[in-house]
Amino acid sequence: MNFLFLKNKNNRLIFLFAIGLLTSLISPLNAQTSSLRLNDASYSLSCRNEKIVQGNRLEALCLNATGTVGSTSSIQLRGIENINGYLVQTPIINTSDFYQSCIGITIFNGTLSASCRTNNSSVFYRRSSIKLKEITNINGRLVYEVDKIYEVTANNIVNHAYNNHGSEFGNNISRSQFKVIVLNIMRNYSQRKKVRSGRVAFWSQRYQAVAIIQPVDRLGSSTAFKPTRGFAYYTGIQ
Repeated sequence: MNFLFLKNKNNRLIFLFAIGLLTSLISPLNAQTSSLRLNDASYSLSCRNEKIVQGNRLEALCLNATGTVGSTSSIQLRGIENINGYLVQTPIINTSDFYQSCIGITIFNGTLSASCRTNNSSVFYRRSSIKLKEITNINGRLVYEVDKIYEVTANNIVNHAYNNHGSEFGNNISRSQFKVIVLNIMRNYSQRKKVRSGRVAFWSQRYQAVAIIQPVDRLGSSTAFKPTRGFAYYTGIQ
């Protein structure tokens, strides 16, 4: 966007107006983007002595609401897998199994690193790192922002699937109504399973629908729809 700066006594006001206008245009875009993105873990801002224990548990000393350090807090890492030597954040509802095929596991300021086994016979291990997502410190306790994770995932599904599949769930269904359905499928599923490439598939008997959640780096391709083959389609997802 180009702005004309007039050379007069009011040029500072013109500049401020231009900045305000630009900010007003950008802010909604930033808000929309943030609603589709999982944030990096923030716990390291108020926790210290972080380490990985028992293979897939994060442990740290964190400040509580009084500003003092309480007892050690720990949380099981969710959804981190080794895919051909790379650490990948799959849907956070999964358990993490990366430690079964990775060695030299370390953590620093919310970044997990490890040497992970590959599928290549000539390159046995590859060093890989990944930023943990949506883990925060609440009154001295490490916790996942579960509601935020579901919210962002649902937003991505609506953004990707509403135009093609929203009408399958009812005539004139709105985006917000479709989002409620998607959240119900994920939270109150009939069956759930891990499938290839770090994805998770859900089946909802209530809606006769599936939802397929992609890893975090492809979260925008997640979807939900009513397959014509119903439950047989779900069972065939690999």
